[in-house]
Amino acid sequence: MKPGTTFVAGGGWVIRRAVGRRKARFFAVLALVWSPVCVSAGVIVGSAELSLLSQRACIVLLALELVFIAIAVGFAVIEKPREIAKYVPNPDCDKHNLY
Repeated sequence: MKPGTTFVAGGGWVIRRAVGRRKARFFAVLALVWSPVCVSAGVIVGSAELSLLSQRACIVLLALELVFIAIAVGFAVIEKPREIAKYVPNPDCDKHNLY
């Protein structure tokens, strides 16, 4: 064994670097998660006779989906890409082999 080397439990971690737009990704995921609510509100508005307050609430829910999509597209255009670093398990590690 070389001097200065030590055993690392689990093989250690390596840093994976990627470039991305965090705000644009956040609002895109938010729009994707919000889509079932939007579909439900659309079905309710289209099928049932509701009071004026309930119709307005469903229309607000539908409008929020469009707002989230617009914000995601806006951030995708104007936001500068950032470097994102994540620690991931070492793919070269063999747990059955002691180095």
